[in-house]
Order: sequence, then structure tokens, then C-alpha cells
Amino acid sequence: MIPAFVTLLHFLSDDDYETRQLASEITASVLGDYMVSAPVIASERLAQVIGETFDADSLERVLCPIMCFDVGTTLLESLNSEQVLFAKERENIWRDEICQWELYLRILSTCCSRSAEAEAMPFVEWAKEGLSAIRAVVDKHEDTPLGWSNEVDLFEAVVKILLLCEALLNLDHGKGVLDVRLEELKSVMVEKGSHEYWIAKLEGVLQGRGAVGDAGWLSVFKEGDSAVV
Repeated sequence: MIPAFVTLLHFLSDDDYETRQLASEITASVLGDYMVSAPVIASERLAQVIGETFDADSLERVLCPIMCFDVGTTLLESLNSEQVLFAKERENIWRDEICQWELYLRILSTCCSRSAEAEAMPFVEWAKEGLSAIRAVVDKHEDTPLGWSNEVDLFEAVVKILLLCEALLNLDHGKGVLDVRLEELKSVMVEKGSHEYWIAKLEGVLQGRGAVGDAGWLSVFKEGDSAVV
């Protein structure tokens, strides 16, 4: 049943209005709601129910292939891209990748919170490797206003990794591993003069809270008084 529910969650952010609307109607029927919610609200409710209902190990097996993308390849391809932030044409212009990621994190956090045996080890390992990949980028590339942060796929990949680290540490998973890697990454970024957004975000994750609201994750990415993006 889990793949069907996750697919329904995916359709709630489909590029086609009729598909989103139909997915909202199906969600209302599945959840026993009398009224059909807007797709965004339906997505949040469905993600919560998925996390509260299904077996934690089974959810982990379904979510892991979806969430644990090839970080190294993504970063490498992004660095070699000539596209700039917001100039890249996407197959689905409706879907906000960070909002979608936060829905997956809600499912993961909810199911892990209610299962004492859930350790989310595949996600901890993936996040650890992701932090190493980010550090390699920081070591080799300057983060100027038109530097590595300015490529949309790379920016999103880094945000996703940091959000996952934050969720895992809040669940007491990966402590002694992820927090150490995050501290090391923060030190390197400070030394290399990376953008203040990343420093603030890393400090927030290490303190157990988000440094900024991730609903506006791009609006705060500024250089002085002038927006970079």
C-alpha cells in the first residue's frame, strides 16, 4: 500500500491542474474527509497520515530510493552546468522540490518518532556522504555571488542534505557523526568565506532548529542589500 500512497502524494504536486485536483479528491476519500482540500493542504495531511499509519521499516525501504539521490553526480553536473538560478527550465514548474522534500521528512520524522527501533541508518549514511560531497565543493570552488551556490540543482541538493541532517539529529539519529561533519563543514565555509546563509543554516541545524524558515529558502539568499537571485 505504501507505494500507492506515496504516488498519490506525488500527484498532489503534479504540473497538471486536473491531476492535482483529482489527487485531492482521492486524498479526501482515502482520509475520510467530507470536503476536498487544496492540493497543498491535502499533501500535508496525507504525509502526516502516511507517517502515522505504516510500519517504520517498510516506509524506510520505500523512501530511501526516492530521497537518497546520487549527491556526487548531482553536484558535479550542476558545477558543469551553464544554467543560472531560475533560468533553468524544469519538467514540472509547479512542484517546489524543497516543499516536496519537507513532506518526505515529515513522513520519516513521524514514523521514526513512534518507533523506538527505527534508526534510519541508510539516511544517516547518505547524509554523511552528502556532507562530504558538499565539503569537496567548498574546498575547490569559490562561493561568489555567481559561484557554486547560484546553480539551482546544487543549491537544492545542499538544502535537502542540511534539512535531513536537522531532522535526523532532532530524532537523536546520527549524533557523533553528522554533528561532527556539520561542524567541520561550517569551519571550512567560514574559512572560505561562503555565503552567510550557509553559515546561519549550519548553526541552526547544530542547535537543533532551522536558522531560517525554509518556506522562504531562496528569498533570504542575499549579498548585502542586493539579492543575488
